[in-house]
Amino acid sequence: MDVFTKVVVPCHQLNEVFDVILNTFDYRELRKERLWPIAFQYLGNNIHYGNSLLIEDGITEPVKFRKLGGYAYQYSTDELFMEWLRSIGVDCR
Repeated sequence: MDVFTKVVVPCHQLNEVFDVILNTFDYRELRKERLWPIAFQYLGNNIHYGNSLLIEDGITEPVKFRKLGGYAYQYSTDELFMEWLRSIGVDCR
């Protein structure tokens, strides 16, 4: 989504909650599994699938990410996402 980085992230202050947020539109790369190593580079040498969370509205990528040893949240609605954020201790103003 072309407005995600410029509108959604700042509006919900996601950059204050998550260390790295990558958007396929920004990189002109539809294969999200190609972006995951880029995120790990931003985060440093100690970050890998085993200590990372993918938030994705599709079905395929969470499955792939989990198979590589990562954690994944499959987004479906704003209400469920906000409930999940609260359940992990994120202040949802």
